[in-house]
Amino acid sequence: NIPTLIPTYEKVEKIFCGYNSSAFYINGEAYMFGTNFNGQLGIESKYIFIPTLLPELDKEFKNNIQKIAFGLSHTLIISNNRLYVCGNNFVGQLGLEESIQRIDKFINIQMFNDKNITDIACGTNNSIVIADGIAYVSGDNDNGQLGLGHIEKIYKFTSIPNIYGVVNVECGESFIALLTSE
Repeated sequence: NIPTLIPTYEKVEKIFCGYNSSAFYINGEAYMFGTNFNGQLGIESKYIFIPTLLPELDKEFKNNIQKIAFGLSHTLIISNNRLYVCGNNFVGQLGLEESIQRIDKFINIQMFNDKNITDIACGTNNSIVIADGIAYVSGDNDNGQLGLGHIEKIYKFTSIPNIYGVVNVECGESFIALLTSE
């Protein structure tokens, strides 16, 4: 219950915190730590007590992390304008097909590779990606938090209809808030 300085060798540029995990980045490289029971940190260990450098996300690109979002047991990362996900997918929060329950290493969600990703956020068990001003959602929807007009789980990223010009998103446990340019 006392703040503790985490020693680093360079200047930390940004920090990201989630339910049980945290990260920071230096020069586009992410250092992850916290609970990893569901592979949500993309590193092999159930607990990461010391900030650990995230391995390269893609063989084509050096990591250039722009944002990290943590859900309860899943993580989204924007790096080089590409979306990477890992962790639990039991209700579709990674935007992967229903048969895939968990991913322990970050994978690229290719449907966004030709889009301009500007923001990401995670609720407890859902995710939202802002790309080209459109909000794409996946995961738990039992309270209608995905804004799709129903309460069914969504396993593939789906755009929220009739909302455009989205510039920012935030999520709570079971809601999302969107800011548009209009």
